[in-house]
Amino acid sequence: MPNDKDVTIWINEHRLDALYSHGVDVENDLAEFVDTMYNDFVPEDEREKIEARIQSEQEESDRETENSRQFALLTIVQDGESACYEYDNCNSILTAAQWFVKALKENPVPPSDDGVRTILPEMTESVEQMQTDPRVTLCAELNHDKGYMCVWEDGEWVEYGGDALTKAVRAATRKQHLKPHEREEIYKEKLDELTAPAIDTVPDEDQDEGMQMQ
Repeated sequence: MPNDKDVTIWINEHRLDALYSHGVDVENDLAEFVDTMYNDFVPEDEREKIEARIQSEQEESDRETENSRQFALLTIVQDGESACYEYDNCNSILTAAQWFVKALKENPVPPSDDGVRTILPEMTESVEQMQTDPRVTLCAELNHDKGYMCVWEDGEWVEYGGDALTKAVRAATRKQHLKPHEREEIYKEKLDELTAPAIDTVPDEDQDEGMQMQ
């Protein structure tokens, strides 16, 4: 509990070893002894006030812990089923991508992609929560059935295929001793490079006419 304190006693090691050798649970028995002293020496009405205060402090500590949480909302789609989960240990899009790439690698059946994109109810609800809950750091869908990951970025869903994610994750994790933000930058740069639209190099009509006049 948040306001617990240590109480230290000193005992000769030979005496302590003897107690242990005779099956005495020293720590537990001492805790029970202290509880007995508390009940014997502290009046009941005072104990009630103290216990109410302890309960109130514990609830306040729990609220502070909950309010300080940061977590990702990931909608997992697998075997035709979908569900949204909170992940306290997913602190970035790179972490989510690493999980997804690992899962695709371990899946012996290649994902089928029929080109159909459905915004699942879980995805809509997670976006709504992200917009109102400052604790949410990432909102994404990991679709294991079709082999792509969608991430909510700048007000829209952005889709990344498994191949691009694999290459971007590999680039970000190839070098040792990089700081987390450095890996994030490498991952984002590589992913942008792989998913950038192709530049149309075919000259337009005006350019053709200009070239012909020359």
